[in-house]
Amino acid sequence: LRRARRREPALAVRLLAWAAAAALAAGGTVAVGSALDASWLFLFTAAAVWTVAFASVGLLNGLGRQVSLCQASFMGVGALVAARVGSSCAGGAATGQVCASVDSPARAWLAPVAAMVVAGLVGVLVAAGATRVRGVMLAVATLSFGFFLDNTIFPAREISGGEFGFPMQRPTGFTSPVAFWVLCAALALGAVLVVRNLGRSATGRVMRGIEQSPQAVAAFGIRPAAYKLATFGVSAAMAGLAGYLYGALLGSFTGGNYSTFLSLFLFVVVSMIGTHAATGPVVTAAFYVLVPKLLNSVGGEAGDANSIYALGALVTLSLPGGVLGWLSLRRAAARSQARGADDLAPPAWLLEDGPAARRSPRDLVGRG
Repeated sequence: LRRARRREPALAVRLLAWAAAAALAAGGTVAVGSALDASWLFLFTAAAVWTVAFASVGLLNGLGRQVSLCQASFMGVGALVAARVGSSCAGGAATGQVCASVDSPARAWLAPVAAMVVAGLVGVLVAAGATRVRGVMLAVATLSFGFFLDNTIFPAREISGGEFGFPMQRPTGFTSPVAFWVLCAALALGAVLVVRNLGRSATGRVMRGIEQSPQAVAAFGIRPAAYKLATFGVSAAMAGLAGYLYGALLGSFTGGNYSTFLSLFLFVVVSMIGTHAATGPVVTAAFYVLVPKLLNSVGGEAGDANSIYALGALVTLSLPGGVLGWLSLRRAAARSQARGADDLAPPAWLLEDGPAARRSPRDLVGRG
């Protein structure tokens, strides 16, 4: 009881500090959104949305060590479910569907939840068959699922609205551009923290052990397949949330915005930048969003950004863990070298000058 009473003030101070930090972060986010013009605010919001998407890719490829080439397909599943929940359609195949958003706060908030749940379940179903294989075959299995959606579900007018798609609405209370930017920034921060905390938790250690030796992990009574399914499901749920946010940012759902080729580009960009848990999704999203903007400002074309992504991936192919992983290894090597130099350096008292350095042998022995 005495120990618990001692911890109570410290816990209260930490909670107050976290609350103050959250309030300052929210105020700073609102101030940034209010100071930006419409085009830059759109880019900042898009960067926050893609941070959630790249966090899902980093969770699967970085922590789970599994290759998924259908993350954009999971995004499309989440966006499609959210669009169907938040809209109402009239008509049929003969006359054509006319869809409009439903002005319902309950539906507006139910849409992102449904997007995460359905996308997560689809991810678990895909993983149930895909995680039985590894390496190239796992990539082929997920790529096949993406192509299946591209040619069956997304083009179907009765299911996904065809080339016209469905309108999408933003959550009630976050319909303005600044408010939606604040929401996307908060969700991006939450996604990064989820990936970071999972990597440092016991689950993350188990996942790394599964990658190194599944047989050794199974010898302790742990089922590697269950952890792989859970990782795939959480990653797909995060991708579904990103798909909903992307559709809400654009104002509509169209299956062509979530093609398998987008999944390939996401994988290429992540491979180039790296899957560092804390900074990887943020840096990757900023690079993915700002490169087309910079190319457009100097007269470049839309396809030039994809060429830069591909060229960057080829250049950084030999770097372990991408650019961020290589930088992390360099910092660790520098720290290790500094510690080694400190260990090999003579004690400070041997370098002293003057009378203090002239001590008896007994004093030297006493100093060890």
